[in-house]
Formats: sequence, C-alpha cells, structure tokens
Amino acid sequence: MSTFTRRRILQTGGVVLLGMLAGCVGDDSTDDGDDDVGDGEDADDRDDDTTDDGGDTTDEPTVIETEHLPLGAQGSRPWWHEYDEDAPGGVYLHESEESLRDAPIANLSDEQQEELSAFVDETDFETSVLLQVGSVGPNTCYDHVEVSDIALEDGRLVGSARAQVTDEDAEACGDAITYAWTLVRVVVDGPKPDSARLSVTDGWENEREVEAPKERPLDSDELDGYVRPDGDPPATPPELDCEDDDFERHGQWADEDDISLGDAYEDGDAVFALRVAQQRYERGDTVQITLTNLTDRERMTGNDSKFNLQVETEAGWQDVRGFDDGEPVGYTDEGVLHPPGDGFEWEIELTEDGVASEGMQADRLRVCPDLPAGRYRFLFWEVDVAVEFDVE
Repeated sequence: MSTFTRRRILQTGGVVLLGMLAGCVGDDSTDDGDDDVGDGEDADDRDDDTTDDGGDTTDEPTVIETEHLPLGAQGSRPWWHEYDEDAPGGVYLHESEESLRDAPIANLSDEQQEELSAFVDETDFETSVLLQVGSVGPNTCYDHVEVSDIALEDGRLVGSARAQVTDEDAEACGDAITYAWTLVRVVVDGPKPDSARLSVTDGWENEREVEAPKERPLDSDELDGYVRPDGDPPATPPELDCEDDDFERHGQWADEDDISLGDAYEDGDAVFALRVAQQRYERGDTVQITLTNLTDRERMTGNDSKFNLQVETEAGWQDVRGFDDGEPVGYTDEGVLHPPGDGFEWEIELTEDGVASEGMQADRLRVCPDLPAGRYRFLFWEVDVAVEFDVE
C-alpha cells in the first residue's frame, strides 16, 4: 500500500496516492446483481458507456469495449494544473495496476475505494488499458468528467473529455475551483496502445489537446551532460580557512555514505538524474546543472536552494560558502512537483559574488576565501545526488 511522506501531504492537500494490492478486495466485495460502479447506474443503465464492434477482426487494432468509473472531485490542484495553470485537464494511460498506484485520485470513501479496487481487479491488462482523465471547473458543481468517442488512430487512443455538472438542478454551488476525475477501462482487439491524446474541455469552455505522458521511464544514459571529469583534479587546495573569525562555513546536510553521483535511486531504481554541462570550467564561467525526473510520473523534491557547492580539499569536501552572524541558515520545507522529464536547472557564475547570490539565503551567504582551483561538487541534498566538475 502506498504511503504519504510529510512533504507529500503538505504539497498535495487532498490528493491521495492509491495503492491497490492483489487480494485487497475479497470475493464478497461485488455482487452478481445490480451493484453500480460508482456513478449511480446499474448494469443496464451503463450500456451507453459500452461500445461493441461486433467482434469484427481487422488487421488494425480497434476499441471493442469501454466502461467508465467516475472518481469524484476534489479541491486540491493536481500537478498538471500546478505546472500549467491554463491546462484544461490531465490524461494518464495505465498499462498495469502498478502504474495506477501513484496516480492522483480524489479523496475516496471506503465504498468508493472498494468500487475502484473491484474495477481494477476486473481489468485484464493483457487486453485492456485504463485511461484516467481529469478536468477542472469554476465551482463545486463541476464534479464529473464525461469521456466520449474513444477510438484508436495509428495505435494511439483518441477521444474527447469535458468537465460537467452532474446535478443540473443544484441550487447552490460552492465558490471553489474543483477538479474531477474519471477512469475508463478500454478493451482493445489487437496490440494495446502505449499513448493517448484527448481533446479536453474544462468548465470555462477552454479546449486543448492533452497527451498522456509516456509510461516508459527515461534512460539516464541518454541525457546530455556529465557526472564527473576524467582524470585527476587540477589541484587539491588545503583546508579552506577564512581570515574572518566570525565566519562559519555552510554545513553539509547529507550523509556522505548516502550520496550518489549522477543518479538518485529509490528502491533500487533511478528516479532523478543530475548532470553538469561541461567537465571543466575557468573562473568567471557559468556552470549549468540540471536535475531530471527519470520516471513516468511526477516526483517531488524540496526547493532548488537546498544544495552545497563544495571543493575537494586536503580536509575533504567543503562548501565554499558561509555566513557571519552565528545563526545557522535555514530552508523552507515546501515540496516541488516535477512532471516526467522535467526538474530543476541551475546556472551559477563561478565568481565569489556569483556563487553567493544563488538560493534563498543569498542575503546571508558569502564566499571565503576566494574560489580556488580544484575539483568541485554540486550536491543537491534533497535526493542526495551530486555531480563533479573541475575549475582551472
């Protein structure tokens, strides 16, 4: 079962990460009678949600059946709206139960959880995919996403989705932007699609083509940039010593044994990649460093100020920055969501003023002594990953 971290709870508000394990719902979780699937319709009423092409066999894959499960609505913003506030919705394509585990879903009651688990248990992923679609409306009455016209074009799922009001007779609607979700089981005759693109219309009648992110994770070996230089460092300076007795060097907030070069791992899988644009720089150059989400779903880190810029000295790795007033520097604990393939980018000018001006503590930090030649390390301690480069 998926669990929350404290930061995930703070960032997502009302969003839960759903973990559906085999056997969570027993044989008595569904009846053979008229039980609904969460939208108040019985089996006969759901015929409009199902299409049957009559079993015709063609060389091209076709959609032979769809079944819809409304997932309710919530007030917390999902990542697709955080990332692009003009987006009318978000689309996910799940080719396995595991893909659905970390998907953003509205807060569900126990009954809805059982319905969702049963819906997933009934899905044969050998012949089916689950299409998850979200959209947004201007008030709390927009609590449903209608998905229609699902078809296959050149191996890709296409169709339409629209944010809708379920109860047209509702007298009062809460004045709050609301996000609704629907899950669609799509049964295919032929190879399963690995992409989806839907025309999504939100509650303000804004329409856009929205594409589901690829489920295949990125390969960090295909990324541009470097992890560390070849060969020996140009110099190894002595322990950094600032002549000002009030100066206190910035500490390292990661255990040295936990730091990995290039890729950050979770449960043995690479989830983030850190790369530096060049292996060698000169003083005054600007070093470019990127953090990339390698996975097929959004991932969270802290803010981009949580880094060390260090040089390898005779006393070990030391941050070149520090502070004077005796009060340790602090960092806020907000979370930042990174869509698949996205992340942070840092550009740091390799001068004393340029290095000290980066991050939320720029008004308190300074470099002392001056930047020496040597091997440098940029350490993003939020995911304990680092890259190295030389300054000559």
